[in-house]
Amino acid sequence: MTHPFDRLDAAAAPDDSFLAGGHLWRAEYPEGTPLRVRLTAQGTLELGVPADPGWPAAARGVDRWRHVAPGAVSPVLGFAARVLRRRFDRAALRAATADAAQVAFDCVAVHRRRGDYDWEQTPAVVAVDAAHPTVSFLPHERRQLIEGVGLAPAPTIRAETPAGRVDPDGLLPASTWRDGPAFGVYSHKKPDGTALRLADETSLERSPGDERAESPDATAVASDWVTDERVQRARDRVDEPTVDRVGTAVFDRLVRARFPTIVGSGLDPAATRDAVVARVARAWDAG
Repeated sequence: MTHPFDRLDAAAAPDDSFLAGGHLWRAEYPEGTPLRVRLTAQGTLELGVPADPGWPAAARGVDRWRHVAPGAVSPVLGFAARVLRRRFDRAALRAATADAAQVAFDCVAVHRRRGDYDWEQTPAVVAVDAAHPTVSFLPHERRQLIEGVGLAPAPTIRAETPAGRVDPDGLLPASTWRDGPAFGVYSHKKPDGTALRLADETSLERSPGDERAESPDATAVASDWVTDERVQRARDRVDEPTVDRVGTAVFDRLVRARFPTIVGSGLDPAATRDAVVARVARAWDAG
């Protein structure tokens, strides 16, 4: 039996045949890790994450996926799993379709790859597509479904764009969440065609903070990241704040903003989280 995730085909770059006719619904595709989401028949969430432990060497080319529960994802993707467990509306999905377990969502766990974002405004998880075995969603229906289950939809760049007017090698449009161009553009073509154009990462300028730590030290990274301002911002956005909840929120923001450092430096994510929570506890007591 075909797994619902398998219906989310990897979108290729737009070619001449894709742009030969019809209209496109174009949306921003942010930096991060590809992530697939569905509701099982038992009512639990199942995630699809890249199976290659060396990912993300490139944004494209995820050939194998691991199917896991939210609690089993790598700590560096914990920020996405926590958001999904908190916000995914199971009842809304069941009300929207007769067979909720067959619906799969194609998402991005948004974090830094090369460029920076406004992390206060940029969602942790952005959904770019949804698939069902017997239903072909129109672009506006797809967006309604995504928003209805509590996911953040990819920002629309332009709806109903004549495909023939799209330059596949033209400049990428401005991003919604940062000063500069979007990382990619995800295009839908009625009824089920998709294409994904990404920036050439080798030509992107690295942002400050992208460097790998020469001497991986979780305590040093936590000391550098945890400030009174970041702790207060986390306290303001966390429901019923405790040291552990606020510390986890501060750690999640660290992972998203400094993903290349955390992943590329060989830091132990669990140890780094513990170090961040410890620093938050000191700031908490001092406040």
